[in-house]
Amino acid sequence: MKKLITILMMLLIAVPALAVESEVKPGIVPGSSLYGLDVWFDELSVKMAKTPLEKAQKRLEIAEERTAEIEKVSKENKIQEMEEAREQHRIQMEEIESLSNEIPEDKLVALQQRFQKHIMNLERVRAQVPEQAYAGIDRAIENANSNFNKNQIKISVQNRESVETMQQKIESGTITIKEGQVLKDRSHTITSQEQADQETEE
Repeated sequence: MKKLITILMMLLIAVPALAVESEVKPGIVPGSSLYGLDVWFDELSVKMAKTPLEKAQKRLEIAEERTAEIEKVSKENKIQEMEEAREQHRIQMEEIESLSNEIPEDKLVALQQRFQKHIMNLERVRAQVPEQAYAGIDRAIENANSNFNKNQIKISVQNRESVETMQQKIESGTITIKEGQVLKDRSHTITSQEQADQETEE
């Protein structure tokens, strides 16, 4: 029994990224006659969310879907459709910025950690699409970075450290992202102390 527990613990340590990522596919893309309906259903799902945090998390999920759409149509050299997806991404960023003013600081930290993963995904997409799509994706990255930086100002130094620790892990390659993978919702906020405890256990 102890041997089994040891093996399970080793597996959890070896693949930490799998616990925080989930696959996102583009689904219906701009240019389809059903795209407007897809956008409408996404907005409906936001309205059904109860709290500002839940609404912001949902909008970030939608932004990831828009990113997947940008990647798909860009690789097909459909620049007009890419711009449509980018505009829908911009809308999500603006709505998240508005919602963040209503989110308590401890919850905002978790949202910031997800935002870093989203920006990383945008940068991954930029590296894989044709050059003519760069300008549009650069604007999407700029919007996401602007939103992230504004939120960073709203949180205390202690909580800011936990977000910066996540950034360090991303930059060092401890956390990686592959095509179609994004940060998953978390059931609780990761504070600086919790993160330190987790790293000590590992």
